[in-house]
Amino acid sequence: MPSVRDNRHVADVEGTSVPMRCWKCEGTLRAERAIDMKRGVSILLYACFSCGRRWHAGDKPRPVVAA
Repeated sequence: MPSVRDNRHVADVEGTSVPMRCWKCEGTLRAERAIDMKRGVSILLYACFSCGRRWHAGDKPRPVVAA
């Protein structure tokens, strides 16, 4: 039986393979991108499924480019 391979580029895959946990409620965190339209930048955040808190991932803000 052939193995299934993930053909996405590394840049398209966000987050980690191990589920991260919220330090406040122990809920699972999901990666999401927040965009500031006035400044034209986006940042990566982790949001908790359980309590809704958002944690900054520590990445520098990235410029948003219109396609």
